[in-house]
Amino acid sequence: MLPSGRLAIHGPPSEQQTAQQTLPQALKNLLPPKEQRRSDNPESGVVIAYNPTAGNFSLIALSRLKQTFENSGHRVTTTDSQNFHNAAMPEQAELVCIVGGDGTARTVISQNHKTFHKATYCIYPAGTVNLIAREAGYSADCKAFVKHISQTKDTRQHYLGLLNDKAFLCCASVGPDSAIVARTSPFLKRHFGRAAYIIALLSHIWRWPRNGLTVTVDGEQHNAEAIFILKAHHYAGSCVLDDRANLKTPEFRVLIMPRARRLDFLRLVLSAAVNKCFNDPNWIRIKGQTITIASDQVLPIQADGDILATTPAQITIKPEPICFL
Repeated sequence: MLPSGRLAIHGPPSEQQTAQQTLPQALKNLLPPKEQRRSDNPESGVVIAYNPTAGNFSLIALSRLKQTFENSGHRVTTTDSQNFHNAAMPEQAELVCIVGGDGTARTVISQNHKTFHKATYCIYPAGTVNLIAREAGYSADCKAFVKHISQTKDTRQHYLGLLNDKAFLCCASVGPDSAIVARTSPFLKRHFGRAAYIIALLSHIWRWPRNGLTVTVDGEQHNAEAIFILKAHHYAGSCVLDDRANLKTPEFRVLIMPRARRLDFLRLVLSAAVNKCFNDPNWIRIKGQTITIASDQVLPIQADGDILATTPAQITIKPEPICFL
């Protein structure tokens, strides 16, 4: 079994090189014929929505996953996650299998959540950070993953967050954290994985601007320099900012930092990754369902590792849950 979040590329170097050189054509070959994409109506089927730019994407692993599903008796359709709403009929498939990380999951579910709520989802971990896969216990080994999915009967309900009108699954933030994400390019994520965020941090640390925020949580106003809105238990991998954050509950856990100096950010990292003794008693941890964020200048807002909006913004809980295996 492989470590969570990694996709294996097995075989001789010539096989890997050929896969890389013919990637566009090979991805095209995985798709059903154009005239069948909206006419196939499997009574029991799987739609695999993949992200070819995900941090750990492998064409060989995608092909192996598709074959493993088919060998287990599933009828499989594949589609690029960016064209999920056009290239597939998710309302007529039992399962949407997302191949990528949390950002890919957000992209697919964002295209689907407004119009259809009956789809059941799972995530094959292939992204830079795989928070949902980590919490669900999804394996990166194809056979183990498909076996788990095939044998699981009960679904888990997850409640989405909405940043203005854009869905997110795990977390959102404004402050140094979102500024670092804004500096993290897709190129860095693709080639360096999680280390891309460290590279962006090093480029940000010398300037370290501090901006004032006005945060309102369920009508209660706070002044801050950083805010974290949490749905998932984990943050940025194995870190935990709030033990009570839970994908299954219709509420956020909110961490408000009145100050966000370099030292404060270091304490936050140590608290989340090492020991809670590094907590600052001035930090505010509360629950909420509706959060508004205003700032003294326009600031980026990150959600699930990507910049989705800028301040001012409103963040709410979507009342209808989605289902995961």
